[in-house]
Amino acid sequence: MTEAGPANDSERKRLEQRMRRLAEEKANLELVNQLMVRLSALPGLDNMVHSMLQALLDTIGGTNLYLYYWIDDQIHCADVYGERRVLDDIDDPRILQAMESQQPEEYVHGVEDSQLLNVALANSWTWVLPLLVGQDLVGVLRIDNLNVGTRDLRRHLQTFLTYAAAVLKNEILGYTRLLRINQELRVANGCLAEARDAAEAASRAKTTFLANMSHELRTPLNSVLGFAQLLGRDATLPETHRQYLGAIEHSGQHLLELINDILELSRIEAGRLTLRTTAFNLRELPVSLVEMLQVRAQNKQLELRLDCPESLPGQVEGDVYHLRQVLINLLGNAIKYTDQGTVTLRVQWHDRRAYFEVADTGAGVAEEDLERLFDPFFQAGSAVNRPDSTGLGLTISRDYVRLMGGDIGVESLVGMGSRFFFTIPLQRLAEPEAPPQAAPDIVGLAPDQPEWRILIADDDGDNRRLLSDLLAGVGFEVQQADNGARAVELFQYWRPHLIWMDIHMPVLDGFEATRQIRSLPGGSPVQIVILSATGFDSDREAATRAGADGFLGKPVRVGEIFETLRQRLGVRYIVAATPPPPHPARPARELEATAFRQIPPELLTQLKEASATLDAERARAAVRAIAASQPELAQALSRCVEDYRFDELLRLLEDRGEGDR
Repeated sequence: MTEAGPANDSERKRLEQRMRRLAEEKANLELVNQLMVRLSALPGLDNMVHSMLQALLDTIGGTNLYLYYWIDDQIHCADVYGERRVLDDIDDPRILQAMESQQPEEYVHGVEDSQLLNVALANSWTWVLPLLVGQDLVGVLRIDNLNVGTRDLRRHLQTFLTYAAAVLKNEILGYTRLLRINQELRVANGCLAEARDAAEAASRAKTTFLANMSHELRTPLNSVLGFAQLLGRDATLPETHRQYLGAIEHSGQHLLELINDILELSRIEAGRLTLRTTAFNLRELPVSLVEMLQVRAQNKQLELRLDCPESLPGQVEGDVYHLRQVLINLLGNAIKYTDQGTVTLRVQWHDRRAYFEVADTGAGVAEEDLERLFDPFFQAGSAVNRPDSTGLGLTISRDYVRLMGGDIGVESLVGMGSRFFFTIPLQRLAEPEAPPQAAPDIVGLAPDQPEWRILIADDDGDNRRLLSDLLAGVGFEVQQADNGARAVELFQYWRPHLIWMDIHMPVLDGFEATRQIRSLPGGSPVQIVILSATGFDSDREAATRAGADGFLGKPVRVGEIFETLRQRLGVRYIVAATPPPPHPARPARELEATAFRQIPPELLTQLKEASATLDAERARAAVRAIAASQPELAQALSRCVEDYRFDELLRLLEDRGEGDR
C-alpha cells in the first residue's frame, strides 16, 4: 500500500497535464474556429483581407501583420492598418524564401539582432506562412510578434491557413472576374456612348440638313408666291394672266405642302407626331383633291370619279392636314398602279364619323401580300420594280389614320383592283352664315398717321425686293439691309418702327442682330418680326429667346404682311371699295391713231420696231420717254406693253403712218 502512493500521484499528474494540454488545444482550436468565422463575415476581397489581418491581430497579437497576394501577376501588399499597395517586386528575403520553399518559417530574434531595440525584445519571433491551395501559392502571411505566450498557437493554424487560402483564392477569382466584367461593361458603355453620340450627331445632321433644305426651298418659293400675289394686285392685269398667276400660286402651294411633308416625316421618326385640329369644309376637300389629281389621271386615260352624297356636312372639325395627306397618297397610289378603267373616291357620313374609300380597277394585290402591305418598306409585286415607289406611303398613312382615331383596311383581288377604306371621327360644326370674304385689297395708308418706317433685313435680293415693292407701293418708307450687321447699323440712325428680320444672313444672323438691337438705346420699343424659311418650331422658340416680337414662316402671304403691321403698329389702311374691274378687251380710246400725232417720230419708230420684234424692254424705254410729255397716253401704252398686245400697237402705229401720208 505504501508503494502505490507515488505511482498514483505520478499517474494523476500525467493525467492532469494531458487534460491541460487537451484544454489548451481545445481553446486554441476554438480560437482558430473564431478566426475562420471572422474571415467569412463580410464578402469582398478587401473585406476578407482586412478581416483576416484584424482577426489574427486580436487572437495572436503582434506588432506588424502583412499579407502578400497576387492578382493577374500583380503583387499586392496589405497591412493591418488598412494600407493597400501594388509592388513592382518583393525585397523581403523571408517572403522570397517562403515563396520558394512553400513551407512555413519561424524566426526567433535575439538581443544581437539589429532589428531589436533593446533586450526586452529578446525571444520575439516572426512567422512567415505561405497560403496554399494544393500546389498553388495564393499568398504569403508575415506576422511579427512580441507575445511569446501565443507562440505555440502556430501549429494549430494550419487548418485556418488552408481555409484562408481557399477563401482568398475565391475572393481573388471573384475580384478578377468582377474586374473583367467591369472592364467589359466600360468597353460596352463606351461603345454605347459612341453609338449614342453617333446617333445624336446623325440626328443633328439630319435636322440641320432638313432645316437647310427647307430654307433653300422656301426662300425661292417665297419669291414665287410673293410676286404672284403682288402681280395679282395689279388692277390692269388681264383675266388670262390672272389665271396664269392662279396656276403659279396653286403649284407653289402644292410645292410648299410637299416641303411640309418632308418635315412631317422627320417628326414621325422622332415620335413627335401630333394632331392638328382645325375647322374645314368636308364637301370642298374631296372636290379639291380630285381637281388636283385630275390631270394625272387624264394623262393615263383614267376616269377619276367622286362619289359624295348631298347630305355630307359642310363645316367639320378635325385634322384636315393629315387627312389630306392620306387621301392624296391613296389616290396617287391608285392612279399609279391602275393602267385602265377608273379610280373612285367615296365619302360618306354616319353618326359623327366620316367614311372614306379609294377604289380602283388596277392590278390588285396578292392575298399573301395583304397582311404585310402596311409594313415599312414592303412593296407588293406590282411595286417592286418601280423606281418611284419607296414602300413608306401606306405605313405613314396608317400612322396618320390611327393618330386621327381610326384605322385603315384594304380589300383586293389580283386583276380586279383594290379598295382602301378608313373611318375617322369628326366634330360637325354649324354652317357659316355667309361664305368667308376675301382679304381686302389694300391700296394705301389712311391719312393722319406717322410716316411708318419699315426695315427689311434679308440676304436674298428677291425677298427684299418683294417686301419693299409691296410696302412702298402702299405708302410705307422702306430701307433694306442684306446682313444682320447692316440691319443693326441702319437701326441706329434711321430708327424704323418695325423690322422684318430674316434668320440666315451673313456677318450676323437674325437672332444675334435682334439681340444686339435690343441691347442698344431705343432698342426696346422697335417691333422685330422674324422670318424663317426652315419651318421648324425650334426657330420660333429661338426667336422668342432672342427678343423678337413675332414670327412668320416663309413663304408669307401678302395678307399676313399687312395684318402683322396692323397688329404690331396699329397701321390703318385704305382698301379698294370694289374689286378691280376687268381689263377692256380692246385698247382704250386714248390709243386711237390721232393720239400719236404729238409723239416725236424717233420715239414712234422705236416703239414700232420694238412691237414688231416683241422687245418688251425697248418698248418700255420708249413708253417712259413718252410719259414725260403725255402721261395718260404713256399709261395706256404701258398696259399694252405689259399685256404683250403688240399686235394692237402695230396696227395703231401703221394707221398713224397712213394718216400722215
